[in-house]
Amino acid sequence: MHPNSEMCSYFAYLARRSWKLCGISQAMSWTDSRREVLYHDETPRLRQVLKCRRQIFGFGLGTSVLLALVLLYQSINTDETARVRDRPISYGLPGHLAGVNLGGWLCLEDWFYSGDRGLHVSTVSEHGQGRCLPPAVSNTPWDSEGNLTFQLNQTRGYNFTVKAFSAHRHAFIGEEDLSAIASLGLQMVRLPLTWAAFADALMPLDQKIYGSHNPMTETTIVPETLLCKVLITPNYFVGFSNTCLEPGCGCAVVKRSTDVPVFEVPDPFYKDQAAFATIPRDWLAEFLVRCAKHGLRVLIDLHAFPGGSSQGTYNGVWPNWPAFWRNKTQIGDAELSQVGLWIIGAAVGWLEHLSDEAKEGLVGITLMNEPAHLNSQEQFAAEEDILRWLAEAAQVFRVSSLPKQGKKLYVQMIDTAFKNFTGTVVPWFFRTFSELERLSWVVADQHWYTAWSTDCDMRADESGSLNCDAPMETIRPKLYKCASSFAETFQNQFGMQMAVSEFSVGTSEDALFACRDRKVLMAFLQEQLSAWDAFGIQGFFWTWRMPFGKIFEPGWSLRWLAGLEETANLPCFQ
Repeated sequence: MHPNSEMCSYFAYLARRSWKLCGISQAMSWTDSRREVLYHDETPRLRQVLKCRRQIFGFGLGTSVLLALVLLYQSINTDETARVRDRPISYGLPGHLAGVNLGGWLCLEDWFYSGDRGLHVSTVSEHGQGRCLPPAVSNTPWDSEGNLTFQLNQTRGYNFTVKAFSAHRHAFIGEEDLSAIASLGLQMVRLPLTWAAFADALMPLDQKIYGSHNPMTETTIVPETLLCKVLITPNYFVGFSNTCLEPGCGCAVVKRSTDVPVFEVPDPFYKDQAAFATIPRDWLAEFLVRCAKHGLRVLIDLHAFPGGSSQGTYNGVWPNWPAFWRNKTQIGDAELSQVGLWIIGAAVGWLEHLSDEAKEGLVGITLMNEPAHLNSQEQFAAEEDILRWLAEAAQVFRVSSLPKQGKKLYVQMIDTAFKNFTGTVVPWFFRTFSELERLSWVVADQHWYTAWSTDCDMRADESGSLNCDAPMETIRPKLYKCASSFAETFQNQFGMQMAVSEFSVGTSEDALFACRDRKVLMAFLQEQLSAWDAFGIQGFFWTWRMPFGKIFEPGWSLRWLAGLEETANLPCFQ
């Protein structure tokens, strides 16, 4: 007999015993036509019967509810494994994927451009994995964006460097990508940017260095070796040191190229090691308009800050130490964290004054990606300083017109920055944002990856929690349990509006041993999306494409997973 049948029989037995205890036949019921007589009869016997029957009714109702809950619990536990195991594979995009990141486009990461030399998702040595920046740059080792820009400017000259970055930006993401993203049913894209999109906010440090370009229309480079340049007319500039446009050109009045802007600005702390190409804001606004025409909205993500605000090659200054939290600028005299707030003010102000067309393509902003990532291990920031800065940055958004315009603030928080994330960050979040704010414009945002997990990773060798060739009936329940456990914790901690703005199907950070079978990876994607759906979480896949880091594509490129990525025709090595 099925255990549920046995339980039903037991509850029926208890009900019969209760009726007999009152000396009442099972045939009597509350619908008996004699109930009116019983209600008005004053004999003690009938009053006893009425009392007992009321007790029995309460008992019956209680046991019915209990029985329903028990049966539901048993059904869930009995059927969940089968439900997950038997879920059909879809080679479209299963579940409700909210959006995708456009990583590696306007904030470079070395492993995206590692060619056939890539090994680790997170670079583990002091030397980066970058080898190219197509279409202009090949056979060029580099560590981080600031390192590459500085290096190119030193070795190939200013004009080449600006052209290389402009060519990359116009080639990596195009109209075809936006159309493909929309055709997959996605509604949003997350756009990681460096602080150089708002380099003019640093003018209080030095007007000549950070204020000599048009931030709305020009791509410029900011390395310290070109700090001598000061604009004197629209077409000419003069240098005051021995470094100018090209290596060895000397300092003189130099005619400006008609097709490439020629202004330069450095990282304000690592001024002798890191440079950045500014991102014209009119071009960004045009991108928002283009996205809106495809039915997409953009989440602006400030991914890298001056001096480095987190540990990783995406911080722009790697392998240098993250200096943002405890240091002053080396150009001018200000705390780097204060400079970061200037950037926030510039970004929020720009968004406020976008055209209506561009605002249709805007969902909101993340004011800092992965604040102080890996600080819990490396101790480059005080935890109270991290939270204080995030609160001050959120205040800039709060007093702007963006909340009233329906734009969201995605508050990115990462557990690797804190010794006790639950005990420190969760109470801070509820102190900082009111219930009304959390219901309306604040979105709690975390990242989730299994590539660095020891409990939920999958590898081709025996060192993972699962092997890549494990049966699907083993893989699916395991991965769903991992994802839903995280999602449940996330909901219990923050509730209301939640997002996982980065996740992937990368099964190991060691790319040589990560799973590559598309069927397995699509199953993994489906289980994660099912978990996000179950707990009301928005999911943004990391990332859209990675054609110049081929070994990483299966786990990290949504375009590859969807079968839309062509073989790169501009290899890193020529």
